[in-house]
Amino acid sequence: MKGLVKEDAYVLVPNKEHQNFTRTDIVIPAGNMVEGEEKKINGSRRGEPFTYKLFYTTENQYIHLNKIKPMATTQVYLGADAQTTPTVVDVPQRKLFNTNNIIGGVLGAFAGVYYSKKFNKGNRNLYALGGAIAGFLTVRYLVGKRAIQVAKSK
Repeated sequence: MKGLVKEDAYVLVPNKEHQNFTRTDIVIPAGNMVEGEEKKINGSRRGEPFTYKLFYTTENQYIHLNKIKPMATTQVYLGADAQTTPTVVDVPQRKLFNTNNIIGGVLGAFAGVYYSKKFNKGNRNLYALGGAIAGFLTVRYLVGKRAIQVAKSK
């Protein structure tokens, strides 16, 4: 974690005998960037149990946490248009046998049977087969012609 020193911060050293921290003469001036992590260390203060909230830098120095202003985290959006809500991208199916193609074939077969009953009393199976092929290919052409659609997010 990176942080900005808000005001001059003294570097602290652990005092093992009294289980606390003592400040040194080393000062980190205000405005410096420091990198490290927050730590909560149990110790004692005036003989009472106390939890020290410290910032432990990568240079192995302890600083009071209230002297550090954490840097704002940046959230990265990986959507197609960098928005918070998901972007819907509709890619048409390119499979040979999908639901739309089969429905088109079945409707074409019914149309072929209907045509052979009404207008031509010939071979009904041949008209049903021709209608199924025509319906299948028509739906495949219409769906294949459709481009990729992107629904913009809010």
